[in-house]
Amino acid sequence: MEQQSKVDSPLPLVLTSLVTLLHKLKAHQTEGIFRIPGSAKDITRMKVMIEAGQYKFEDTVDPHVPASVLKLWLRSLDDPIIPFVF
Repeated sequence: MEQQSKVDSPLPLVLTSLVTLLHKLKAHQTEGIFRIPGSAKDITRMKVMIEAGQYKFEDTVDPHVPASVLKLWLRSLDDPIIPFVF
């Protein structure tokens, strides 16, 4: 929350950071980006970094890793983006 308060955006920092990284890694050109999981070790490392408030992922080269972390984050939301009635 402290990191989020430093950013002038209504969107969560984790969301914007992961989407920016996916764009940088040209994830839109990667087959199965949300279907094929990234390395479990790299996913865990990225989750730990985010939980520690570190959003600099310069060493990430596999777009499946931030895509997997984004999927995990979306699944963990208390209120889903798309309500269950839909």
